[in-house]
Amino acid sequence: MHDRSALTRTVYSFGSALSGQFGHLVLRPDGSIYGYQHPNEQFWELVGDELRLLAYDKRVTSRFTYAGEGVWTGRWEGQLRPLYLIPALALPATAASDGDSPASAWPPLLVNTVPKSGTYFLEAALRDVGYAPLRLHLVRHDVVFDFRGLSDDQIHVDPWNQLLELPLNLVTRLLNPGEVVVGHVTSSEVLNAARGQGVCVVSVVRNLRDVFASYLSFQVQKVAATSAADRFWRTLDPKQQLAGFIARFGDNALADMRQTATISCLDRDGILVRYEELTRGVISADAQRRLSAYYSVDFVQHLTDALLGQLNTPNPTFSGKRSKWTDIWSDELEVYFNESGFKSINAALGYEAAGAARIELSAA
Repeated sequence: MHDRSALTRTVYSFGSALSGQFGHLVLRPDGSIYGYQHPNEQFWELVGDELRLLAYDKRVTSRFTYAGEGVWTGRWEGQLRPLYLIPALALPATAASDGDSPASAWPPLLVNTVPKSGTYFLEAALRDVGYAPLRLHLVRHDVVFDFRGLSDDQIHVDPWNQLLELPLNLVTRLLNPGEVVVGHVTSSEVLNAARGQGVCVVSVVRNLRDVFASYLSFQVQKVAATSAADRFWRTLDPKQQLAGFIARFGDNALADMRQTATISCLDRDGILVRYEELTRGVISADAQRRLSAYYSVDFVQHLTDALLGQLNTPNPTFSGKRSKWTDIWSDELEVYFNESGFKSINAALGYEAAGAARIELSAA
């Protein structure tokens, strides 16, 4: 007999060996199917050792038998056409948090940060108060970096080996109470879907000028070069390094930063916290009010204590020294910062000097 809880903690690739993948789906504990829209696949059931998919009217439309290593093979009802269900991402069948711990009553949590804004700093503090990090890093709307099994000093050396392309709303659908995932989601639809699934979403922002400096330091110190050109720009002096990095990767590497910062401003329903405050053990009154819908006052106090306890502690992206944007800035970089839209977004986040122009973010 197969464990139903293992089936419901998996994102499956659904398709046929003859015609390829149809899509991804999640088998929900209530017998419904999430993430794949077709009248023939609306429900599921496990009868003995046979997994069945059912239509909207509960007719059996396909039957599967277990083939090992999480894979199910089958056929359409009454046809020879072969089908498969292959696990694309599988989480432990039981919740990562202890059922007897306070965290078992806490909502699943998504920490969505502007890159280099304390992603793993906040994750470590949440771990210290009782949350169970899943070591999944969500990016854009359809990318998961699965860092399970890797040590902290290895996860960013060559992250592309850990990449999975999956709809993120299916990943958040798997989360259990007391579990936390982190990342840089650039889609408001994904954030809204997560909240609709009962996930608490916390967005973290930081002065984008400091983000530039920290991102450069991170690339040089943590991420392995992949080509001769990638090695070349790292040999330049700090101010030239950033110019070289922007010239080589700017449109791709900085686009996620810009978009994540933008949707953090637009996300009126979100819980917004600032990196600069977190590193002082401070959570704003507005963020505390919004967190109170999910947690007790004691949780917020424990979290601020944990933040102070994690201060200056090395983690997967922090080497022990904070970067200063003034060390790398130049007049030319200021022009780029302005013309690329980062200065306007930074002003909207409240980081530019008093009187800085605000922007209509819906047009950003």
